[in-house]
Amino acid sequence: MSIRRYHPDDAETLWELVFNTVHHINSRDYSDEQIKAWAPAEYDMNEWKEELCDKQPLVLCLEGKICGYADLQNNGHINHFFVAHDRQREGKGSYLIKRLFSKAQDMGLKEITVEASITARPFFEHHGFSVVREEKYAYLRGQKFTLFFMKKKL
Repeated sequence: MSIRRYHPDDAETLWELVFNTVHHINSRDYSDEQIKAWAPAEYDMNEWKEELCDKQPLVLCLEGKICGYADLQNNGHINHFFVAHDRQREGKGSYLIKRLFSKAQDMGLKEITVEASITARPFFEHHGFSVVREEKYAYLRGQKFTLFFMKKKL
């Protein structure tokens, strides 16, 4: 496994990764309407590319194929954290989160935060994050979502 910086050419592959992961994995915890709002079949690729250019994620690769990605912002917040639906429970997420911890320490951060989905909450708890508050009314494209604002002291 290797981790590299995001390249603009990665955008479509990362959207496919998000789409498939949300539709195959997160669909266990969210309704069809929520899944379609979270990862719609039609999405503005220019908007997505801007989002990724702004967030500058780290991209996880295995044998030259992208299998995950995550970002860590200057304020210590993780906005994106995804592992491909067909690469779950193989240690890919653990490898990626450990890299974010190392990056956070290099940045001099004292804590990391994330707004975790119902699906991702156990993963983040396993890696030392604690729930600060539950947000039952986070909205995305007209759908209500339950998210967990979590943090980890470094």
